[in-house]
Amino acid sequence: MMKTPLLAFIAFSALGTSLAFAQEVPSAPYLSVPQRSAFLVSNPYVAKDLKLNATQLKASRQALKQYEDGSTKIQSAKEPSQKAIEVNDARLANAYLSVLTPAQKETVLRLGVSQIGTEALSDPTIAAKVALTPTQLKKINVLIQRFHKQEDDVEGMVGEAMEKIPAPKPEADQTAYEKKKMDVFNSYEGERQRIRKEKLAVDKQIEALLTPGQLLTWHKLYTPPVSKKKK
Repeated sequence: MMKTPLLAFIAFSALGTSLAFAQEVPSAPYLSVPQRSAFLVSNPYVAKDLKLNATQLKASRQALKQYEDGSTKIQSAKEPSQKAIEVNDARLANAYLSVLTPAQKETVLRLGVSQIGTEALSDPTIAAKVALTPTQLKKINVLIQRFHKQEDDVEGMVGEAMEKIPAPKPEADQTAYEKKKMDVFNSYEGERQRIRKEKLAVDKQIEALLTPGQLLTWHKLYTPPVSKKKK
């Protein structure tokens, strides 16, 4: 399953931002694709496009408030519990999904899948929609896992390099330290470009496993819905 890239970790850490405020689908491997897609309801533009009614808006705001309170409590702990984070994230995703109509859920799912890409095909819900066979699903998972290994290797190299940078005292100015971390991150741009090219190659390999009918279904699902504007 997809992970949160190292740069995203740096950004979220620096901003103190929870997943609910991400304008994109979170890379949370413990959530299903429908759950990850549901986080887009937190995006005001998506919420507006979904035309949520007053009852839905009230329920979604209450769910978000509960999520925020939970996140604050979790992060205030000396050692935040990963399990608690996962439960809190799943609770919000499920709360959002529970207030959406079937049509709204489908819209959110398509928006999410368009961001996640071919990796979404490994999710049971998406695999069922595309009618993947067990053999196809197994081959797709092998390709995804192989690609993730390459991602992990690059992120591991960056992480190790950053850990070697002496951290200043908490009360000291962090500017120089943050600049050094960003310099290290930027120094691996060549590796990230290689990974991006590899991702395109993997996408082609995955789509090559699909039948013409499955490919047509996938492309329809993968294409984000277009807002219908009044003339």
